[in-house]
Amino acid sequence: MRQNWGKYVQVILCRMDSKIQVQKQNSFVDAIYRLSLNESRLLNWSIARTDYKTHCYDNIIFFTVSELKDFYSLTTKNAYEEFKVALDELYERRITYYDHDNNGYRTCRIITDKFDDKGSRLGLKFSEQISDLIATNKNFLTYKLKNTIKITSPTAIRIYEILLNKLKKHHSKFQINVEELKKILGFEKKEYAKYSDFKRRVLEVAKKQINTHTDISFNYDVEKYGGRAVIDLIFISSFKDKNKLEDNNQSDEDNSNDINESNNTDHPFGFNEGTEISDSDRKMYIEMDLKEYIGIDAFMIKKYLKEYSNKLHILEQQIKETLDADADGKVLKTKAAHFSHYLKYKS
Repeated sequence: MRQNWGKYVQVILCRMDSKIQVQKQNSFVDAIYRLSLNESRLLNWSIARTDYKTHCYDNIIFFTVSELKDFYSLTTKNAYEEFKVALDELYERRITYYDHDNNGYRTCRIITDKFDDKGSRLGLKFSEQISDLIATNKNFLTYKLKNTIKITSPTAIRIYEILLNKLKKHHSKFQINVEELKKILGFEKKEYAKYSDFKRRVLEVAKKQINTHTDISFNYDVEKYGGRAVIDLIFISSFKDKNKLEDNNQSDEDNSNDINESNNTDHPFGFNEGTEISDSDRKMYIEMDLKEYIGIDAFMIKKYLKEYSNKLHILEQQIKETLDADADGKVLKTKAAHFSHYLKYKS
């Protein structure tokens, strides 16, 4: 009897998951901000728990950490502490978005209050501006949150939303300046100065995760002017199942004011929050670099991550030096051999 009840609960949870949807005005989708993975999950979960028809600035969104663990299938034993830290960090975040009512850019806080009952429940209150951006009835994106459950890169979540927003307006192809995209994703100018680094750490990670785990897929091409550095990215995306497209509940009104529709207006605000990449995200990038670009096997990757768990910068530095050596034709035998040989001198 208990076993059957467990199956019944799983079915109910599955049905509930399919109804949990995120809604964001287009200006929110294209806003300038950057969050960690847990902050992104916390934000989108809270948005999905909002009643868009009745939500107002004073509403407080409460939730239990067990709900988040179950929804995202998390196995961590420190979920409460991790999401408490994420809530504290989210409290400090700002976003910059285009305010159509005032025909200009606006910077605001994401949340203005946070709650912790010192147990298993957390809560937050969206800022007045964010409340307006999610409780909207026109020019917005909506999608099922379950489509992003398996994405572990917060940047990939942002790119997914941007691409999906375009697709739902029947734009399967769009072009954007590389620096403009980096700014929207919240990267500072000094980050990923080399396009090859941006491609490896951001675009390829997003492509792999979105194409594997979501309801859409995409590819991209580059456009250079004068045969030099990459200037523009051309994204081509599509729904995987063209016969079973989810209801988008979205008007096809003219969205000509979207940030990405034109490159004529530059963002006047830079991202200077100094967002730190979490160690879990760094480990994910390191693992992908070692596997996909250096050619290290899974056993050795696990060994390196354990041995250098408190010195991740050494692995990151050696990955960069190995790839630079390979580009210059100075790599020893193989990239894997080069990486391993020089890594021991940095220990």
